[in-house]
Amino acid sequence: MSFQKKIFINLPSKDLEASKRFAFGLGLKKKFEGSGEMQTVVFVYADNILIMYHAHPTWERWLFEGRKTADAHSTTQALLTLSAESAEEVESMVSKAVDAGGRRGPQMAPDNDQYGMYSRSVEDPDGHVFEIVYASKGCCMGA
Repeated sequence: MSFQKKIFINLPSKDLEASKRFAFGLGLKKKFEGSGEMQTVVFVYADNILIMYHAHPTWERWLFEGRKTADAHSTTQALLTLSAESAEEVESMVSKAVDAGGRRGPQMAPDNDQYGMYSRSVEDPDGHVFEIVYASKGCCMGA
């Protein structure tokens, strides 16, 4: 079997149990859960995309000297975009994530229609923003 590149999205979490409920709500599958000093939970979105939630003490071991963990409730550095197979799946993923402790984001810009994109956003319990998108045209994901 040949090497397959992977994308690891690492996020700090103040409450791993809340993060786990949210991830399960998005439909992610748990791959690994650390214990002891490694307070990390790894979820699979696709074969080559993993989302890792780390408790703050674990997360802070990887920070550069002098850096602090951002408060994602007041600062947004990135939108974590996950693709869906249909507009219905977008709505389902967001609704389930909200039911699992997430917060629904604002409606996305209407000009997404011209690109054949349908998207919604949801914030996890730590404030990280996930955009769920279905692209029906060529843009960047569609056929």
